[in-house]
Amino acid sequence: MEVVQRLQGDLSQRSAGRTHCNVTQRTGCPPGQVNETEIIDDYVATLGFSTLRGKWIAIDRTVAQSLLTVVLHKDLAYKMEAMTLDFASTAAKCFIDIFSKEARFFTNGTWLNDTAGWTPITNATFDAGVVAFDELQIGVLWVEDED
Repeated sequence: MEVVQRLQGDLSQRSAGRTHCNVTQRTGCPPGQVNETEIIDDYVATLGFSTLRGKWIAIDRTVAQSLLTVVLHKDLAYKMEAMTLDFASTAAKCFIDIFSKEARFFTNGTWLNDTAGWTPITNATFDAGVVAFDELQIGVLWVEDED
């Protein structure tokens, strides 16, 4: 996955917190034919994250890309620039474009307005991102920030 390796390198430009990016092949039923939140919980657990047991929020492709742009661009604690908007937007699009048109996208809360609310999957003070999967692969782009 050359695209993922390049994306991981680009994400190292984010000046705040910690950024996780992983994409792997998946086996099993196509999206919509099994319990999607169980698929996500099983996957994030293999990466050392906590599971949300049904608290994942389904979002569409456009919202997923916007959310990733927001959480990459500014740190989650103080809203200070952590990466240029252009760089964040490009990285978000690159991640989203890895997945097919049938992909499903999920997050842990709301970050697109001034009153964020979330259920954490890390031990960080703040965390947010997107887990995506389609019939061939599953991936995560996640940010952890501290105050």
